[in-house]
Amino acid sequence: MKVNVVDYSLDWEKSFDQEAKKIRKSARHQENLVSILHIGSTSVPALKAKPIIDMMLIVEDIAVLDQERDVFETLGYEYMGEYGLPGRRYMRKGGDERTHQIHAYQYDNSNEILRHVVFRDYLIQHEKTAREYEKLKTQLASLYPDDIEDYNKGKNDFVKKIEKRALMEYWKKKEENRRKRKRRGTIFKMLLGLLMFFMFFGFPFLPTRHSYYGWVEVAEKILWKIHINSWPM
Repeated sequence: MKVNVVDYSLDWEKSFDQEAKKIRKSARHQENLVSILHIGSTSVPALKAKPIIDMMLIVEDIAVLDQERDVFETLGYEYMGEYGLPGRRYMRKGGDERTHQIHAYQYDNSNEILRHVVFRDYLIQHEKTAREYEKLKTQLASLYPDDIEDYNKGKNDFVKKIEKRALMEYWKKKEENRRKRKRRGTIFKMLLGLLMFFMFFGFPFLPTRHSYYGWVEVAEKILWKIHINSWPM
């Protein structure tokens, strides 16, 4: 198989959308499809890549997907089974002129699903790393223009390094967000307590003509504004 790394194309996203629609429309067990994601280098804007659309298919039951092998073959895919990765179903389309490849996982195979997603997102969020990856792929394509296996081996260490970095960043952000939510909750409860106190005992700096229900209305408006302004966008 030829190895050809080319400039990013807006057509890649369109190609993914079109193929995803075909799969959803053709599937006999629609309820088994959980999600279809665009992954790999063609999913990263402005990144040079081989013009092959990588898709991740997440299903409820991988055994049910196996029953639809003929559906994917009708769409032009070779159904390759696990193809070296337990729990995965790999499919490719286009032969030596490959255009698409599918990596299918059951919804609870979270390790494999997550590593693909965080790798994609890390490259999108870290341009310097994306450019390093692009440079490596371009060099490897020049060294191995007719050998996809050596090309993939050549970038394997870099991919594993970035996957590790991306996963660590993902979990750190999860913990940071948890702490932020906890702090917001504590502040929210403190403010609610203060407002309840002033509702019953009065604000020394506001007119006394406010009724109990007036205080309730004031408290609700203030708390809602705090809630909206502090919530992550």
